[in-house]
Order: sequence, then C-alpha cells, then structure tokens
Amino acid sequence: MKNKIIYLVALLFFSLSYSCVKPKVLTTTSSLIKSSIYGLWIGTYTMNAPTTNTDNYFSFMIKPDGKMIVESKFSKKQNIAIGSWTLKGKVFSCTYEYVYPSTGTTQNATATLDTLGKLNLGKWHNVIPQNGANGTFLLMKAN
Repeated sequence: MKNKIIYLVALLFFSLSYSCVKPKVLTTTSSLIKSSIYGLWIGTYTMNAPTTNTDNYFSFMIKPDGKMIVESKFSKKQNIAIGSWTLKGKVFSCTYEYVYPSTGTTQNATATLDTLGKLNLGKWHNVIPQNGANGTFLLMKAN
C-alpha cells in the first residue's frame, strides 16, 4: 500500500508539473517563409542578348541580416557582388554591386519563392550602367 501511495504522489506531481509547462508558440507563416530563404542558392542565369543567351553559373548567399553575396560566372570568369535583399510575401527582391574583379556594375533582381524551394521566375537588370543589360535566372536552395 505504501508503494501505491508513493506511486500516486509521484504520478500526481509529474502530471501537475507537465501541465504547468507552457507550450512553445509557433512562429508565424511569414517568419517561417522568411527563415527558409536564408542560406545558399545555386542555379543559372541568362542574358537577353542574341550572342550570350546561354546558362551561366549564378548563386546567392542570403543572410538573416538582410545582406547577401552574389557569385556569378561569365566567360568562365568569376564575379562577386555584395548587396541587400527583402522578402514581401513570396516576392524576393535584391540590389547588389559587383566588387570583383571590377566595380561599378549594380543590378536589381526579383524572383518568386515557390513551394518547391526555388527562386523562380527570376529577372535581373543593370541599374548602373544603364545599358539595357538584363536577363532571367533560376536558383534552387543548396542548404
């Protein structure tokens, strides 16, 4: 009988202590979408020009602080840019400036974050210089 009383007291204690634990509040859908954008995205881009409309390497390293690093290759040469990004709903927007191997080119880009983990329907264009250079891109999350 003494063991049953100890067992019941222990069961009651654990039941009460478990019921006092507050459940974790789930983050909002918006927060989940935003956190899913962080990380490395790899894919290709094209230029809308008749002689250069081939797929070229393109990647975004999207950081939680609103900053990003862009790596691209054109004519087998690596190019690095730094910039910033925003996500409104599922619309991703960014602006970045190339810093390697040369400086002075700034581009804007937009894409849609789809449910399959892609930055889809991406479009980019030069802001500086205003030479009409533009194209499309598709990126998939690598991590």
